Amino acid sequence: MDFDKYCLSYFNIAKISPPDGTVNHISLGAPYNYFGIIINGTARFTAGDNDFVIGKGEVVYIPKGQVYRSEWHGSPHPVFYSLPHIFMTERENDTRFSLQRVDISGAREMGDKIYERSEQDPMGAMSLFYTFYSMAVPKLTKEKRQGATYSVMPAVRYIEKNHAEKFDVRFLASLCGMSESGFYDVFKKQTFCSPVEYKNKIRCIRAAELLKNTDYTVEYISEKLGFSSPMYMRRVLYKFTGKTPRNIRKGDDDII
Repeated sequence: MDFDKYCLSYFNIAKISPPDGTVNHISLGAPYNYFGIIINGTARFTAGDNDFVIGKGEVVYIPKGQVYRSEWHGSPHPVFYSLPHIFMTERENDTRFSLQRVDISGAREMGDKIYERSEQDPMGAMSLFYTFYSMAVPKLTKEKRQGATYSVMPAVRYIEKNHAEKFDVRFLASLCGMSESGFYDVFKKQTFCSPVEYKNKIRCIRAAELLKNTDYTVEYISEKLGFSSPMYMRRVLYKFTGKTPRNIRKGDDDII
Protein backbone atom coordinates (compact mmCIF):
# COMPACT_ATOMS: atom_id res chain seq x y z
CA MET A 1 0.00 0.00 0.00
CA ASP A 2 1.18 3.52 -0.82
CA PHE A 3 1.09 4.92 2.72
CA ASP A 4 2.50 8.32 1.67
CA LYS A 5 -0.76 8.95 -0.15
CA TYR A 6 -2.57 8.91 3.20
CA CYS A 7 -0.12 11.07 5.21
CA LEU A 8 -1.52 14.47 6.14
CA SER A 9 0.67 17.49 5.53
CA TYR A 10 -2.00 19.80 6.98
CA PHE A 11 -5.05 19.28 9.18
CA ASN A 12 -7.15 21.49 11.44
CA ILE A 13 -10.64 21.70 12.91
CA ALA A 14 -12.62 24.77 13.90
CA LYS A 15 -16.17 25.41 15.11
CA ILE A 16 -17.58 28.29 13.07
CA SER A 17 -20.74 30.32 13.76
CA PRO A 18 -21.49 32.74 10.92
CA PRO A 19 -24.42 35.19 11.27
CA ASP A 20 -27.76 33.98 9.94
CA GLY A 21 -28.01 34.76 6.23
CA THR A 22 -24.24 34.83 5.62
CA VAL A 23 -23.28 34.39 1.97
CA ASN A 24 -19.70 33.50 0.99
CA HIS A 25 -18.35 33.70 -2.55
CA ILE A 26 -15.13 31.67 -2.74
CA SER A 27 -13.99 33.16 -6.04
CA LEU A 28 -10.29 32.38 -5.57
CA GLY A 29 -10.90 28.68 -4.99
CA ALA A 30 -10.81 26.71 -1.74
CA PRO A 31 -7.23 26.75 -0.35
CA TYR A 32 -7.55 23.24 1.13
CA ASN A 33 -9.77 20.19 0.86
CA TYR A 34 -12.59 20.54 3.39
CA PHE A 35 -15.20 18.53 5.21
CA GLY A 36 -17.96 20.59 6.80
CA ILE A 37 -20.23 19.05 9.43
CA ILE A 38 -23.43 20.99 10.21
CA ILE A 39 -24.17 21.33 13.94
CA ASN A 40 -27.10 23.74 13.63
CA GLY A 41 -28.94 25.33 10.73
CA THR A 42 -28.64 24.73 7.00
CA ALA A 43 -26.15 25.56 4.25
CA ARG A 44 -26.65 25.82 0.50
CA PHE A 45 -23.72 25.22 -1.85
CA THR A 46 -23.64 26.28 -5.48
CA ALA A 47 -20.95 25.69 -8.13
CA GLY A 48 -22.13 25.93 -11.71
CA ASP A 49 -25.00 23.45 -12.14
CA ASN A 50 -24.19 21.78 -8.82
CA ASP A 51 -26.65 23.12 -6.23
CA PHE A 52 -27.63 21.40 -2.97
CA VAL A 53 -28.62 22.05 0.65
CA ILE A 54 -27.39 20.23 3.77
CA GLY A 55 -28.82 20.34 7.27
CA LYS A 56 -28.08 19.38 10.86
CA GLY A 57 -25.76 16.38 11.13
CA GLU A 58 -25.00 16.31 7.41
CA VAL A 59 -21.62 16.66 5.71
CA VAL A 60 -20.28 18.58 2.73
CA TYR A 61 -17.00 17.85 0.95
CA ILE A 62 -15.22 20.74 -0.80
CA PRO A 63 -12.15 19.97 -2.94
CA LYS A 64 -9.09 22.19 -3.03
CA GLY A 65 -9.33 24.83 -5.74
CA GLN A 66 -13.13 24.68 -5.95
CA VAL A 67 -14.86 27.95 -6.80
CA TYR A 68 -18.28 28.03 -5.12
CA ARG A 69 -20.94 30.00 -3.27
CA SER A 70 -22.32 29.09 0.17
CA GLU A 71 -25.33 30.50 2.01
CA TRP A 72 -25.89 29.89 5.73
CA HIS A 73 -29.11 30.00 7.77
CA GLY A 74 -30.00 29.05 11.34
CA SER A 75 -31.62 30.27 14.56
CA PRO A 76 -30.09 31.96 16.43
CA HIS A 77 -27.24 31.27 13.97
CA PRO A 78 -25.80 28.36 11.97
CA VAL A 79 -22.91 26.39 13.46
CA PHE A 80 -20.60 23.92 11.75
CA TYR A 81 -17.28 22.13 12.09
CA SER A 82 -14.74 22.99 9.38
CA LEU A 83 -12.05 20.36 8.76
CA PRO A 84 -9.46 21.63 6.24
CA HIS A 85 -6.87 19.06 5.20
CA ILE A 86 -4.17 18.33 2.64
CA PHE A 87 -2.48 15.00 2.06
CA MET A 88 1.26 14.85 1.47
CA THR A 89 0.84 13.13 -1.91
CA GLU A 90 -2.29 13.84 -3.88
CA ARG A 91 -2.57 12.09 -7.22
CA GLU A 92 -2.41 14.26 -10.27
CA ASN A 93 -4.93 12.95 -12.78
CA ASP A 94 -8.01 14.05 -14.65
CA THR A 95 -10.49 13.33 -11.88
CA ARG A 96 -10.92 14.28 -8.27
CA PHE A 97 -13.58 14.17 -5.60
CA SER A 98 -16.25 16.71 -6.48
CA LEU A 99 -18.08 19.25 -4.35
CA GLN A 100 -20.84 17.13 -2.81
CA ARG A 101 -23.07 16.14 0.07
CA VAL A 102 -21.69 13.07 1.87
CA ASP A 103 -23.83 10.61 3.84
CA ILE A 104 -21.70 9.61 6.85
CA SER A 105 -23.45 7.92 9.77
CA GLY A 106 -22.51 9.48 13.12
CA ALA A 107 -20.65 12.38 11.50
CA ARG A 108 -21.76 14.93 14.11
CA GLU A 109 -20.61 12.73 16.98
CA MET A 110 -17.27 12.11 15.26
CA GLY A 111 -16.87 15.86 14.74
CA ASP A 112 -17.52 16.45 18.45
CA LYS A 113 -14.81 13.93 19.38
CA ILE A 114 -12.23 15.39 16.99
CA TYR A 115 -12.95 18.94 18.19
CA GLU A 116 -12.80 18.04 21.89
CA ARG A 117 -9.52 16.16 21.37
CA SER A 118 -7.88 18.86 19.23
CA GLU A 119 -6.90 21.20 22.09
CA GLN A 120 -5.31 18.70 24.45
CA ASP A 121 -4.24 15.92 22.10
CA PRO A 122 -3.69 17.11 18.49
CA MET A 123 -2.24 13.75 17.40
CA GLY A 124 -5.24 11.98 18.86
CA ALA A 125 -7.52 14.36 16.94
CA MET A 126 -5.63 13.60 13.76
CA SER A 127 -6.00 9.88 14.39
CA LEU A 128 -9.76 10.32 14.74
CA PHE A 129 -9.79 12.29 11.50
CA TYR A 130 -8.15 9.36 9.69
CA THR A 131 -11.02 7.19 10.95
CA PHE A 132 -13.54 9.78 9.75
CA TYR A 133 -11.80 10.01 6.37
CA SER A 134 -11.83 6.23 5.94
CA MET A 135 -15.61 6.33 6.55
CA ALA A 136 -16.06 9.13 4.00
CA VAL A 137 -13.91 7.98 1.08
CA PRO A 138 -16.07 5.03 -0.04
CA LYS A 139 -19.00 7.45 -0.30
CA LEU A 140 -17.23 10.23 -2.19
CA THR A 141 -17.80 10.41 -5.94
CA LYS A 142 -15.37 11.61 -8.57
CA GLU A 143 -16.09 13.62 -11.65
CA LYS A 144 -14.17 15.10 -14.53
CA ARG A 145 -12.62 18.44 -13.75
CA GLN A 146 -14.65 21.33 -15.05
CA GLY A 147 -12.09 23.99 -15.86
CA ALA A 148 -14.46 26.93 -15.62
CA THR A 149 -15.26 26.12 -11.98
CA TYR A 150 -11.64 25.86 -10.83
CA SER A 151 -9.48 28.80 -9.95
CA VAL A 152 -5.84 29.29 -10.97
CA MET A 153 -5.42 32.01 -8.34
CA PRO A 154 -3.06 29.90 -6.18
CA ALA A 155 -0.71 29.75 -9.19
CA VAL A 156 -1.20 33.44 -9.97
CA ARG A 157 -0.35 34.40 -6.40
CA TYR A 158 2.73 32.17 -6.49
CA ILE A 159 3.96 33.71 -9.76
CA GLU A 160 3.43 37.25 -8.45
CA LYS A 161 5.40 36.47 -5.29
CA ASN A 162 8.15 34.41 -6.96
CA HIS A 163 8.45 35.99 -10.41
CA ALA A 164 12.26 35.89 -10.31
CA GLU A 165 12.34 32.14 -9.63
CA LYS A 166 12.21 29.21 -12.04
CA PHE A 167 9.18 26.92 -11.91
CA ASP A 168 7.37 24.55 -14.25
CA VAL A 169 3.75 24.12 -15.24
CA ARG A 170 3.42 20.83 -13.34
CA PHE A 171 4.32 22.57 -10.07
CA LEU A 172 1.85 25.41 -10.73
CA ALA A 173 -0.85 22.86 -11.58
CA SER A 174 -0.25 21.04 -8.29
CA LEU A 175 -0.85 24.29 -6.38
CA CYS A 176 -4.32 24.41 -7.93
CA GLY A 177 -5.06 20.71 -7.48
CA MET A 178 -5.24 20.17 -11.24
CA SER A 179 -3.64 18.05 -13.92
CA GLU A 180 -0.91 19.70 -15.99
CA SER A 181 -2.88 19.63 -19.25
CA GLY A 182 -6.09 20.86 -17.64
CA PHE A 183 -4.28 23.62 -15.74
CA TYR A 184 -2.66 25.11 -18.84
CA ASP A 185 -5.99 25.48 -20.66
CA VAL A 186 -7.78 26.95 -17.63
CA PHE A 187 -4.91 29.36 -16.91
CA LYS A 188 -5.16 30.81 -20.42
CA LYS A 189 -8.94 31.11 -20.16
CA GLN A 190 -8.81 32.93 -16.81
CA THR A 191 -5.77 35.18 -17.38
CA PHE A 192 -5.78 35.47 -21.20
CA CYS A 193 -2.12 34.47 -21.37
CA SER A 194 0.16 31.51 -20.68
CA PRO A 195 1.95 31.07 -17.32
CA VAL A 196 5.25 32.16 -18.91
CA GLU A 197 3.62 35.26 -20.43
CA TYR A 198 2.06 36.12 -17.07
CA LYS A 199 5.41 35.73 -15.34
CA ASN A 200 7.08 37.99 -17.92
CA LYS A 201 4.35 40.59 -17.54
CA ILE A 202 4.90 40.72 -13.78
CA ARG A 203 8.67 40.95 -14.30
CA CYS A 204 8.18 43.80 -16.77
CA ILE A 205 6.08 45.74 -14.27
CA ARG A 206 8.75 45.25 -11.61
CA ALA A 207 11.57 46.12 -14.05
CA ALA A 208 9.78 49.34 -15.01
CA GLU A 209 9.41 50.29 -11.34
CA LEU A 210 13.14 49.74 -10.77
CA LEU A 211 14.11 51.64 -13.92
CA LYS A 212 11.99 54.63 -12.99
CA ASN A 213 12.73 54.74 -9.25
CA THR A 214 16.36 53.60 -8.91
CA ASP A 215 19.73 54.03 -10.58
CA TYR A 216 20.24 50.27 -10.93
CA THR A 217 21.81 49.22 -14.21
CA VAL A 218 19.93 47.16 -16.76
CA GLU A 219 22.37 44.31 -16.09
CA TYR A 220 21.64 44.38 -12.35
CA ILE A 221 17.86 44.55 -12.83
CA SER A 222 17.99 41.72 -15.35
CA GLU A 223 19.84 39.48 -12.90
CA LYS A 224 17.68 40.52 -9.94
CA LEU A 225 14.46 39.62 -11.78
CA GLY A 226 15.74 36.30 -13.11
CA PHE A 227 16.01 37.16 -16.81
CA SER A 228 18.51 34.98 -18.65
CA SER A 229 20.34 38.06 -19.99
CA PRO A 230 19.99 41.85 -20.27
CA MET A 231 19.28 41.39 -24.00
CA TYR A 232 16.38 39.05 -23.22
CA MET A 233 14.99 41.51 -20.67
CA ARG A 234 15.11 44.29 -23.28
CA ARG A 235 13.26 42.06 -25.76
CA VAL A 236 10.55 41.10 -23.27
CA LEU A 237 10.14 44.69 -22.10
CA TYR A 238 9.66 45.89 -25.65
CA LYS A 239 7.13 43.13 -26.36
CA PHE A 240 4.96 44.08 -23.39
CA THR A 241 5.48 47.85 -23.28
CA GLY A 242 6.67 48.90 -26.71
CA LYS A 243 9.52 50.77 -24.99
CA THR A 244 13.21 50.30 -24.28
CA PRO A 245 14.76 50.57 -20.82
CA ARG A 246 16.04 54.02 -21.82
CA ASN A 247 12.50 55.18 -22.72
CA ILE A 248 11.12 53.85 -19.45
CA ARG A 249 13.88 55.43 -17.38
CA LYS A 250 13.22 58.80 -19.06
CA GLY A 251 9.58 58.47 -18.02
CA ASP A 252 8.09 58.54 -21.49
CA ASP A 253 4.37 58.13 -20.77
CA ASP A 254 2.80 55.31 -18.83
CA ILE A 255 4.09 51.86 -19.76
CA ILE A 256 1.63 49.18 -18.65
